[in-house]
Amino acid sequence: MSLQGRVSNTPMPSRAQLPMSGEGLEIIFKVDCLLHFGNKLTTFEQSEILKYKQIWYFGSNASKRETNEFKNNNGFDNEQGFYIKVFRPHQQTINDHLHYRFQVIEELGKGSFGQVLKCHDHKLDRTVAVKLIRNKRRSVFLTRRFHQQALMEVEMLDKILRKDTKNLYNVVHMNEYFYFRNHLCICFELLGLYEALKRNNFGGMSLGTIRKLNYHILQSLVLLYKEKIIHCDLKPVSPLLNPQENILLLKNSQSKCKIIDFGSSCHEDKRCWSVLLILVFSYIQSRFYRAPEVILGIPYSTLIDMWSLGCILAELYTGNPLFPGENEHEQLSYIIQVLDYPPTHMIANSSRKSYFFGQIYKISLDSNNKLTVTSKCRRKSKPASKSLASAVGSNDTIFVDFIAKCLEL
Repeated sequence: MSLQGRVSNTPMPSRAQLPMSGEGLEIIFKVDCLLHFGNKLTTFEQSEILKYKQIWYFGSNASKRETNEFKNNNGFDNEQGFYIKVFRPHQQTINDHLHYRFQVIEELGKGSFGQVLKCHDHKLDRTVAVKLIRNKRRSVFLTRRFHQQALMEVEMLDKILRKDTKNLYNVVHMNEYFYFRNHLCICFELLGLYEALKRNNFGGMSLGTIRKLNYHILQSLVLLYKEKIIHCDLKPVSPLLNPQENILLLKNSQSKCKIIDFGSSCHEDKRCWSVLLILVFSYIQSRFYRAPEVILGIPYSTLIDMWSLGCILAELYTGNPLFPGENEHEQLSYIIQVLDYPPTHMIANSSRKSYFFGQIYKISLDSNNKLTVTSKCRRKSKPASKSLASAVGSNDTIFVDFIAKCLEL
């Protein structure tokens, strides 16, 4: 599979088969497209389209952007390297095309890496999610590093695809990837646990449902452990579900969970705390699900994904984050309130101990080498003053014990 994407061997239709609207399931030969629908294409597209062997969709109803060679990426990008989507005239509905095949329906999310778009694949007649990375050709270092990390994500996804040929490990499979107007695009199946939680009014899920989701996530983590891949950003919007199954999830818990978003992942032997990769990552793990070894700057392993899993399970049950710190100081304080202070060896090996335990916590060792820590954090809660069962709000000992095992320091 090349970065230009897979090319189908589907035969070209005759002109009699051409859809007169310019949209539909039929493929269109580029010459026929120019002949019949050239007035719906911009001057730039009339030239660009010649690079494509198959035309499936070109946004005939979109309000086209005229290009300008003096603007960012010929006018397709803003100053930060984000792709500017095209809307239908006088409507808020996106109708732009990607790669003369995908119809952009809506934006599902946006982050420092770029955008995630909900699209309809006119070639395969299915709805997909396309991750559109910021322009690789922007001279700004920030955009180049996100493009480099996206290439690493493709590498991880390709490795997973080769190891999970029978789709047994509940890890999202990449459909394909390609470049479009200097943007790396990664195409996935469309999934959405967030929608399931929203349908549940963010009130949490039953233990029966959580156990089944946990089983699916653990299957994924088994594969990642075998391949020495650290996900590095597990959170409740990382394990997702097929939207057609959301109702089933809430009614009879038959939905299947999959792990997505490998944008921060790395190999265990190339951990993200290395000097080289620190330039790529603005942070490792989202704060609510960040393991203590990451906070403290200690070399870590696939175990940090297990920490995130414990936090996720608690949140799926309560509907609220287990450790909702507004910054890393508070995050550590919340953790200490439930799990007590980190072991002495963790603090001793921490590259950030002076930052946390000099300004926020005062550390001392008595004659018996017993650790004493005095907190100066504005959160005055005492260490280990709140039980995990109380924090989770469950008296199910098996459930609480499993979370405790995930959160072992």
